[in-house]
Amino acid sequence: MSAGKYAFCIEQGATLQKTIIYRDSSGAYVDLTGYNARMHIRPSPSSDEVYWSGSTATGELPFVSEPSGTLLIYISATQSMALDFDKAVYDLELYSGSFVTRLLEGNVSLSREVTR
Repeated sequence: MSAGKYAFCIEQGATLQKTIIYRDSSGAYVDLTGYNARMHIRPSPSSDEVYWSGSTATGELPFVSEPSGTLLIYISATQSMALDFDKAVYDLELYSGSFVTRLLEGNVSLSREVTR
């Protein structure tokens, strides 16, 4: 299955919490037990520069319910305050050992904070 396409906006200086529910083509939840997740936001897919990086290991991509395929993208207010880009790209991968699934990909924009 190809990665889903999803664009979103980060509000600079605010906490971002996006709930992601992984379902198969029949609509059934995909059990994520034994998986980890990782995500990068970069200027372009080929760029070495990383604007933001998160994983289950560092706490930004926690599983809410592994059996029901639910995880959270979490960017703290402090982390979002430090971001400095207008538009970027990301992908979100699930992995277990050497098995990797690209779950989501797309564009991300930054809405600049005015009140600081």
